[in-house]
Amino acid sequence: MKRLIPLLMLAVLAAAYGAATPRTAASAPPAGSVSPAAALTVFVGGPPRIDSQTWCTWEASVSGGTAPYSYEWSSVGGGGTGYDEVWSGHFPVSGSLTVFVTDALGATGSATMNVTSVYDGPLCP
Repeated sequence: MKRLIPLLMLAVLAAAYGAATPRTAASAPPAGSVSPAAALTVFVGGPPRIDSQTWCTWEASVSGGTAPYSYEWSSVGGGGTGYDEVWSGHFPVSGSLTVFVTDALGATGSATMNVTSVYDGPLCP
């Protein structure tokens, strides 16, 4: 009897947690379930080295997730604006530019670019 109780408990737990109905990788998820969204991959494109007095633009590109996306930009050392995929600003001193992206289902991602600011440096393309 002492051996029967642990085996009975194991069978009950296995049934409760789905071990009684194994699935293969090829089987479909149960009806009504939601597959997780693809992870967001975010990239910031733009000039990494600029003249300290020049205003430039940087652009975020996103792959994965579910459109539409919302964007929030943050800069250290720079000043500017941007609430869509493009940020315009300048860097009187060297710093960094980060974009935070959220997709329609709430998945998030971010990317950061370091920007070097120099006096009489290259103008924006």
